[in-house]
Amino acid sequence: MRAVLVSEFGGPEQLRLDQAADPVAGPGQVRIAVHAAGVNPVDASNRADGRWAGLHVPCILGYDIAGVIDSVGPGVSGFAAGDRVMAMTHFPDGAGGYGELTVVDAGLAAPVSSAVSFAEAAATPLAAGTARVVLSPAGSGGREPAAGAGWQRRCRAVFAPAGGRRRNHDDRGWPPGHA
Repeated sequence: MRAVLVSEFGGPEQLRLDQAADPVAGPGQVRIAVHAAGVNPVDASNRADGRWAGLHVPCILGYDIAGVIDSVGPGVSGFAAGDRVMAMTHFPDGAGGYGELTVVDAGLAAPVSSAVSFAEAAATPLAAGTARVVLSPAGSGGREPAAGAGWQRRCRAVFAPAGGRRRNHDDRGWPPGHA
């Protein structure tokens, strides 16, 4: 597969389009054909020096992704090849979203309606996880992880789209009723 690799930590000039091995979904995982990937400050920080996150060069950055599941590993239920999803790769030592394919734990993926673009969906996971921590009953004390197994099932937020109508998003996926 093609991927944007970091061959050594440093500035943006360290990002290179190159070939990497196709990842394989293991038990409890799904492999996603990436259609869009989010770019966050943590990605720039990891490019500069990702050792804090346990990354070792060469590596593929990118935590927030959206795309289509192309294979599922043993023990996965609720997802099938062809499903549109958004996901956050394992944080902090995962990444891998800047490749054509990536593998994530099935619990870190959430269904995406065809009414939502892949770009919109890829902008959601880290922001939703951060909002969950800040808005959680624990407050902003940071005691609850922003991303963990099944984050999409535990994250309950209310979004107000540009039209002003409020939509409640819940366990069933994005947007409601599109499980």
